[in-house]
Amino acid sequence: MRNGELAIPELKRSKQAFIRVLLYIFIFVFYTYIAFSLGLGIFDGGPDEVMRSLVPRCILNGELVPSGYDECAIYDIGYWSYAFYPQMLSAYLSAFFMSLARMFGISDNIVFMCGRFASIVFAMIAVYAVANAIRTIFASSKKRFFLEICSIILLGFWPQFAFLSTYMNNDIVALSGVAVMFSALISGMKLGWNIPRGLLFAVGVVFCGLGYWNSYGFILVLVVVFILSVILQYQSNHKKVISIIASSAGFSAIFVVPWFILNFVRYGDMIGMSVFRTRMNEWIATVGEGSSLQYPYMLGIRSLLLDTDYVESTLQSFVGNIGYMAIELPFVFTIIFYMLVGVSAGLSISHLRARMHSINYVLLLAGAIIGSIITIGLSLYYSTRVDYQAQGRYIIYILVPIIMMIVVAIGDSFELKSYVSIIVAVLLLFAYIAICLYYFNTAMLEYGWSGVHLNEAL
Repeated sequence: MRNGELAIPELKRSKQAFIRVLLYIFIFVFYTYIAFSLGLGIFDGGPDEVMRSLVPRCILNGELVPSGYDECAIYDIGYWSYAFYPQMLSAYLSAFFMSLARMFGISDNIVFMCGRFASIVFAMIAVYAVANAIRTIFASSKKRFFLEICSIILLGFWPQFAFLSTYMNNDIVALSGVAVMFSALISGMKLGWNIPRGLLFAVGVVFCGLGYWNSYGFILVLVVVFILSVILQYQSNHKKVISIIASSAGFSAIFVVPWFILNFVRYGDMIGMSVFRTRMNEWIATVGEGSSLQYPYMLGIRSLLLDTDYVESTLQSFVGNIGYMAIELPFVFTIIFYMLVGVSAGLSISHLRARMHSINYVLLLAGAIIGSIITIGLSLYYSTRVDYQAQGRYIIYILVPIIMMIVVAIGDSFELKSYVSIIVAVLLLFAYIAICLYYFNTAMLEYGWSGVHLNEAL
């Protein structure tokens, strides 16, 4: 009888593991299928992918540390080169997958598409990190597994996240970094800080630091949260505090700082934005005035928000806008996503007093809110000072705390005590997945996605 009693929870855990793994595999296959179906055009490609692919292609062809002045890294319009930026992590991983494909003698078209595996990898890391954070938050709850599955589905099938997961870009790298930092913070706060968890936090910093600069607000704020959390946890053990913080800082510095030093030595520009713009101005001088490719909105933030479609376009593309901002998620579905966010925010506020007694919760909440505000502020700054870009991918990093808020709100507000409630919850999750699949399937059929067809050899 005792053996039979022990077998039940073991069987339950094995079924949970099976469902979890099956879901991860399904997401991976879905992303891979889209990655090998996407082309490079307005209606079937990813924004800036052609330009971004130049850097991993340089690496693939032997230019191991590409410069923005290397011919292989320069786009033929604008003298633009993403090699001017120190955010190179995605490029190296793309080059790795492309080199593996080339070793097998695969066609250049397929080699190019294999570079997209880098985005898929970082997307899967992000999904796993958010799921791990939810699993840790609800470790003692009977709803833990259901909420973990909710987090995997809500993030993995968020349409814009799914799209960013399927072509070469830096946004998904930085988003993954934000997810890893939050996951590490929650693990450290609940399970206790140690050097391995501190190093995990540092991995998130590296992903953001070498991912995309729009996520730097989260680095700034969450590093402060990390330091405060470690200090509060080990107030009387200064050696422990120093060892954890120093090891985390050292690890991230080893991987991030050299790229900024290299940029300073090469261009006198640590972040690469000034030299990028200088090169564009040189191109304009060559081809003639009126050829600028960047047009900042000069009438100020108030006018930007009230007199243009900046807010509407950003909100729309934050949820779903694939191709070169060409194929919008149907409005009715967009409303459903924002209703989910709005209702969850209301539920979170209703439970705020109960959770505010925890200093860790206060720190995480402050980090999420301030980091999100800085991210939105950077997007506004870019549109008013550099180039008008009403695109949700510039603030996509706030999706991580949003998904966590939604799942925590569900966990705090609902009980699954009957078969009816379980069935309804499962059907809603299936409907959520169906919206994403319908969106991509419709785009594929309407615009005939058939993969990459290069005009020149890699």
